[in-house]
Amino acid sequence: KKGIDLKYKYKLDSADYYLKQAAGLFKKNEDWDNYLIVQNEVGSILLAKNEFDKAISFFQEQLSEAAKHFDENNEYSANFYNNLGLAYFFKGDVDAALDIYDRALSIRLAIGDNESIFISNLYNDMGNGYSEKGEYEIAMDYYKNALRIRKKILGDNHPETAASYNNMGIVYEALGQYDLAIENHRKAIEIQKSIFGADYPELANYYFGLGNVYKDQGDWDMAMDYYMQALSIHKKNYGENHPLLAKDLIAIGNIYTQKGDDENALDVLQKALDIQRKTLGANHPDLALTYNNVGNIYDQSGQYDLALSFYFNALDIKKAAIGEEHPEIADYYTNIGNIYAAKGDYQQALDYHQKAVNLKIMFFGKKHPALILPYLNIGNIYYEMQKYDKALKYFQLSLSVNVKNFNPDSLNIYENPNINNYYDSKKLLNSLKGKAKTFTGLFVRDSSETNLIAAYNTYLKCDTAIDIIRKTTVSKQDKLELGKVSNTIYDQAIDVCAKLHLWFDDPNNKYLQKAFYFSEKN
Repeated sequence: KKGIDLKYKYKLDSADYYLKQAAGLFKKNEDWDNYLIVQNEVGSILLAKNEFDKAISFFQEQLSEAAKHFDENNEYSANFYNNLGLAYFFKGDVDAALDIYDRALSIRLAIGDNESIFISNLYNDMGNGYSEKGEYEIAMDYYKNALRIRKKILGDNHPETAASYNNMGIVYEALGQYDLAIENHRKAIEIQKSIFGADYPELANYYFGLGNVYKDQGDWDMAMDYYMQALSIHKKNYGENHPLLAKDLIAIGNIYTQKGDDENALDVLQKALDIQRKTLGANHPDLALTYNNVGNIYDQSGQYDLALSFYFNALDIKKAAIGEEHPEIADYYTNIGNIYAAKGDYQQALDYHQKAVNLKIMFFGKKHPALILPYLNIGNIYYEMQKYDKALKYFQLSLSVNVKNFNPDSLNIYENPNINNYYDSKKLLNSLKGKAKTFTGLFVRDSSETNLIAAYNTYLKCDTAIDIIRKTTVSKQDKLELGKVSNTIYDQAIDVCAKLHLWFDDPNNKYLQKAFYFSEKN
C-alpha cells in the first residue's frame, strides 16, 4: 500500500523500493496471486520512468512466472500482456502493441471477462493504438466500447467515464468533427467538476484538450482562454515550478506564435524551459518538445541558424531518451531537413528527409499516411533543384500513400488518382500542385507538349480537390490557408492554359475558355 501510494505521488524510486519489499515477502510465502499483482505494479514503475526496454524484459519474465503457477489463461497474464503492450506502444512500435493487446483481450474473453474495468481499460489502450496509427474510426469503436462498460459499471458520473469522453473528443478533433469534439470534452469537464470541484488537477488536462480543438479551428482567443484555465489549475495545485505548468506554457507560446507575437511566444517558452530544467533536469525528454517549439519560432522568422541549434538540441535529447530508431525521431529529422532546404543546402535537406522516410517505413511500412509529408518534402526539394524526374517520382509516392486505392505503376508518372478515399486533403492538394508545376518545368526545359498537357490535366485534378476541400473546411484559419494555396494553383493553371492556347493555336478557344474558368475560380 505504501509503494502504490508513493507511485501515485510520482516518488518512483521510493515506490519501487517498497513494492519490491512486498513482492519479496509474498514470494517467500508462496502467495503467488499477490506476488504477481505486486510485480505488475513494479513493472508499471518502469513504464512511468520511460525505461521501456527494461519494462519489456520484466513483463516477459513475469509472463513466464505466471505460467508456472496458473493455467495458460489467467488474469495475471492478461495484465502483464496489457502492460507489455503499453511498453511497445510508448517505444513507438504500435503494431506490436496492438498484437499484444489482442493477446490480452483473448485471455480476458477466455476467462469469461466480457465486461469489467480491466477490459474497459484494455479497450481504451487499443483505442489509443489505433488513434496513433491514424485509424480513427477503429479507435472510436474501442473508445465507445470502453465508455459503454464504464457507464454500466461505474455510472455516468465517474472519472473513468469522463476519461472516455475526453478520448472520444480527441478522436473527433482528429476527424475534423469539431462540434462533437467540443461536446465530448465539455461532458468530461462537467463530470470532473461535479465530482471534484473546479480546481481538480485532472480538469486542467480536459481544458487543455478543449483548447486544442479551438486551436485546430483557428480560434486562437478561445484556445488561449482554455490553456490559461489549465495553467491556473496547475498553479493552484502544484505551485509555480512543476512540469505540467511547462506543458501549458508551451501551448500558450504556440498560440502567441500563431498570432505573430514572437516576443511573447519566446518569453513564455523560455519560462517553460526554466521550469523543465529545474524540475526535470537538462536532458529530460520533455525538453525536446520545448526546444523544438522555440526552433519553430526562429524558423518562421527566418533565423535559420538559431532554429537549427534548437532543433539539434531537441534531437539529441530525444535520441538519448528513446533511441535513434523511433518514429518520433523522424519528425525532428523533418524539421532539420526543412531548415536546410530553406537555407538552400538541398543535399543536407535530402539526407535528413530520407532519414525520416527510412524510419517511417521501418515502423509503418511502405503504404502508410505517415509517409505523405516526407515524400512531399523530398519532391519539393528535387523541384527546386530542377531535377524534375525525381521530383515527379516523390510527388507520385506522396499521392500513392495518401489515396487508399491509388497504386500507380512506378513508371507511369502521368496517372492521377480519383479524388476520394484519402487521408489528408491538404497534403493531397499540395502533392497534386507539386506534380503539376513539375510537368510545367519539364515543358519549359524540353518543349514536350505531353508534359504541358499532363500539367493541365493535373491542375484539373487540383480544381476538383479544391472544391471537395472547401465543402469540408470549417475553421477560419483552414479557409485562409486553402485560399492562399488555391490562389497559387489557379495562377499557375491560367499560365498553363495560356501556353496551351499558343502552342496548339487553340482554334475553338478550349484552353482560353478554361483559363477564364480558372480566373473566375481564383
